[in-house]
Formats: sequence, C-alpha cells, structure tokens
Amino acid sequence: MIHEGTATKAVKTFFNACLVKRDVEDSLACLAEEVQWVGTGRSEMAKGRAQAGQVLRAQLPQMTAAFRIQFESIQETVVSDTCEVVLLTMSVSPQAKDIDAICLQVTATCVESQEGLCRIVSLHTSAPGGQYDEGGFFTAFSPEYAELEQQIGQKALDILGKNIPGGMMGGYLEPDY
Repeated sequence: MIHEGTATKAVKTFFNACLVKRDVEDSLACLAEEVQWVGTGRSEMAKGRAQAGQVLRAQLPQMTAAFRIQFESIQETVVSDTCEVVLLTMSVSPQAKDIDAICLQVTATCVESQEGLCRIVSLHTSAPGGQYDEGGFFTAFSPEYAELEQQIGQKALDILGKNIPGGMMGGYLEPDY
C-alpha cells in the first residue's frame, strides 16, 4: 500500500539523480518500465524506460555543470492503494554560476509495484515563461491572445488595403495575384 510522501520521495529522488548527480542509471531506477514522460520542449516526449534512457544519455552529458534544486510547492493526492499523484514547483539553477533560476512545474503519477517499489509512471514537466498569461491554462484561448490575433488580422487587412489598389478585392482582380 502506498503511503503519503512515498511518491514525493520518488519524484525528488528522480530530479536529484537527473539534475544534481547527472546519473542516468539512478534516474532510470525511479521510472516505471511503462513511463510516459513529457519534457519542456515541443518534441520532448518519451514512452517507456528505454526511450527515457535514450533521452537521458543524450542530454545529461551536454549539461556542463550540476544544478541546484529548490523544491517549493508540493501537493500529493492518493488516488488508490497503489497510486499517488504529485504536483510540485521547483527552482533549478546551475551550481557553479550566478544565473537566475528557472521555475519548473511538475506533475508526476507514481505507482507502487508488487515488490513495494514506488516508481514514476507518468511525468510532465513545464517551464512557464513570459509568453504565457498568468491564470491561463491554454495560451491559445486566453482573452489577450484572442485580442492580439484580432489586432493582427485588422493590421494585415489595413496593410493590404494601403498597398494594393482596391484592397483585397483589387488583389483578386489583378492578374497573377
């Protein structure tokens, strides 16, 4: 039976192994065989421990230094006797440099195996940035984005009207337009 705190420990162990120790095998030991992992980049996805291992083996050697991790907000939800979900935020910064920390938000689902080991079966990491609006879950649906899209459309029509005689209709009437 999974106990409160067990999944948080597994998630912290994973990020410490990955970002502080930069140890592929210790990182993989925290992941279930059938893990699904979504990283912070557009195409950063791994399905299964083998793919996660490929990602870690490719990326960890590129890190020039270990990182400091400051775990900030941690919430756990026990879903069943063998499953717990962790929602956390953390600040990550290089240990050797005076660089601002990056905020990461993490959702991890952990399951307890028959042997009593708690492993991450689903992991999603995001790095909220300036392009995202506070309070918006879906950037494309935020009111500010819709307003910006409307303004861009109006400007495009304005530019078209000022540069082509007859505007859009004039453009359609022009040969080879």
